[in-house]
Amino acid sequence: MSRDEYLGQTRSIAVALFSWAVLATVLAALCIVCVPVQAEDPIILTGVVRDFQELQEKSVDGGHPDFNPNWDTVTKNENWGCFDRPEAAKGAIQDAIGSTDPNPDHLPGLVPFDRDGFTPSLKAGYDTAPNCFRSRFNEWYTTRTPDINRAFFVDLPFVKSGNTYTYDSPTFFPLDSANFPNLRPQVPSVTTTFGNRQSGLKDGVDLGSHNYGFTFEFHSRFTYKKNTGQQFAFRGDDDVWVFINGKLVIDLGGIHAAEYAQVNIDNLGLTDGSAYFLDFYFAERRIVSSQLTITTSLVLKNSDVPVDPVPVKAVEGWLYDRNGDGIADKAVIALDKHPTKDPTQFELNLAGETERGNWKITSDGNVTDTILSNGQFFTKAVTGWDEKDPANQGTALAEPATGLLAGTFPLHDRIGPVIASAVKTILDTSITDLPSAVLVIRFSEPVKVDAAGVFKFQDPTGKPVLVDLTQFHPDSSVNGYSTSWTFTISPNSPVVPGEGYQVAILGLSQVTDAAGNPAHPANPFRVIHAKPPAIIIGDLHAEKPVTQQGTKPDPVSVKNPFVLLTSKDVTADKKTYIPLHPETAEDWIRRSTPDQGVDGLVVFGFKLSDPAQLQLTIFNNLGEFINKTQIEITKEDLRSGKLARDPATRAFLLRFAWYPVAADGNLISTGAYILRSKFRYGLDPSDNVAPGSDIRTTRFGFLRGGKIEGLGVR
Repeated sequence: MSRDEYLGQTRSIAVALFSWAVLATVLAALCIVCVPVQAEDPIILTGVVRDFQELQEKSVDGGHPDFNPNWDTVTKNENWGCFDRPEAAKGAIQDAIGSTDPNPDHLPGLVPFDRDGFTPSLKAGYDTAPNCFRSRFNEWYTTRTPDINRAFFVDLPFVKSGNTYTYDSPTFFPLDSANFPNLRPQVPSVTTTFGNRQSGLKDGVDLGSHNYGFTFEFHSRFTYKKNTGQQFAFRGDDDVWVFINGKLVIDLGGIHAAEYAQVNIDNLGLTDGSAYFLDFYFAERRIVSSQLTITTSLVLKNSDVPVDPVPVKAVEGWLYDRNGDGIADKAVIALDKHPTKDPTQFELNLAGETERGNWKITSDGNVTDTILSNGQFFTKAVTGWDEKDPANQGTALAEPATGLLAGTFPLHDRIGPVIASAVKTILDTSITDLPSAVLVIRFSEPVKVDAAGVFKFQDPTGKPVLVDLTQFHPDSSVNGYSTSWTFTISPNSPVVPGEGYQVAILGLSQVTDAAGNPAHPANPFRVIHAKPPAIIIGDLHAEKPVTQQGTKPDPVSVKNPFVLLTSKDVTADKKTYIPLHPETAEDWIRRSTPDQGVDGLVVFGFKLSDPAQLQLTIFNNLGEFINKTQIEITKEDLRSGKLARDPATRAFLLRFAWYPVAADGNLISTGAYILRSKFRYGLDPSDNVAPGSDIRTTRFGFLRGGKIEGLGVR
């Protein structure tokens, strides 16, 4: 090429390049060709992988029975059971996801992972041995002690191609030694795996040594966009379960070669524009391969990285006592709005003690949401503390992921549930005109009660019952505040609550402490432990016999020589004995006049507060049987108005007489004798008296002469 030709061609190229540059500048200025550049964030999902010690082959024992399960360490043989039959394992998982404790062994320092507490569960029939999961399925997706499993965080980077995101690992062994630098322990003290225990052999070919026997889970969220063709697909082995919106959408349970499943998101009945959780569970349970391939058009995000958390403030908090020992074992913190996830960064301060509690979000049925603490945390009693003291307050620490804002909030004492014990005592139901009872309620701290009807009751089955309270008073109060209050139950109450009944506070605002705090609405029912009433049986003694001038009855004609007597008109110089049941007394008793008495009757006096059955037996001094009888003292007898009362105990004063005749109908001779009396009470359920018995014994004697002389001995 000549110099002129070379210069001409170079000039032509330069002109052409200049022309294109000018054209590009003009087009850009006119925005005829505009290509926006959008930098999309890569998808990296974080999950938890848990290493299990898989069963060894041949003669080596040890390992988890769910991992490499075809080897039977007992028989040392291959065990081709339901683990290698996918049809036996598919359908074993409940259709809905549930929550459990992600740290059941209470490992110290366990790093929280959002939704780690949501796990699959087995259907009935698969949850007991023998089954395809050996009844240890609850260990697959919960972090346990290092001898069971060892948990680490691992990241899955997704590659985008068009509108599709893919993670593809034909050899998915995240716990291999080569990958260990990329692992982050979930429990700080557990930093090693079980290691590469086995080689994968297939058709005699060594596929390499890998760390088999592990599970993997991740939890993500996405926004549903209707009719855009959103889908989620998986290919791999072994077990795979996928839940969307808490519902099972992919079930590839069982040990199998790589299998494929896909779900069309439009078929799930979701709401356009709403956010939903996708929960993914994977298990590698048997050599010789492990594949994990996910293809999806969903823009998945880690569920523990909330999108635009709503600012949340702690409004106020309350402490209360669940077991009545006066020490706060639960806290309630009210929030001004619902947080994105459960906040945890709260501090409670009381008298120099600080608690950064284990918190759980719940709803108390009111407008505000509450955070409830779990477990007892303070050691000092929450009584008489200064709620206005800055040292006794609550603090919220900032949590960007939940939207919780830093700040302090007032902390109150809500007294509740305030019922430490409820003791029921019956007050002599048989010696009053109508039955009555009292409830002694002990509170966890001094309180003031403003009304009698501050309680609600349940029967032992949990059914609400009406109890009419009429009076109340503090047992020992200071300025009207007392820990123990006595309530009287009306005689006309439909129910007199007894053992097994339950009581709780109804009038919450009518029970307050010295700081004006009412009982907490969440106070539970407490069982009433009833004390049995005091049965008064006493002062059994033999008295001087009653005599009468005249004809003595023939002993053989006496059918029942024991007679129950009234004794209302007893004075120092006069005793009027009248049969309590004239229609049952013998003829010779009926013929006697009240003022004269009956010749030859030995009289015994005693006290009794409740209906009873008396079994009377008389022996001689050698222990030989003489005579016996049985007498019923009913509630009607005690309420007849014919009996005297003991001023000290309010018990009834009764007597019974015995015409000294042996069981064979012959009069007994001079000598010493023993009376054994067995009182059986509580036979009538309407008496509100627990069944029981009491045995009393007294000695007596007499001389037989012109008349019988009693010699009473207590």
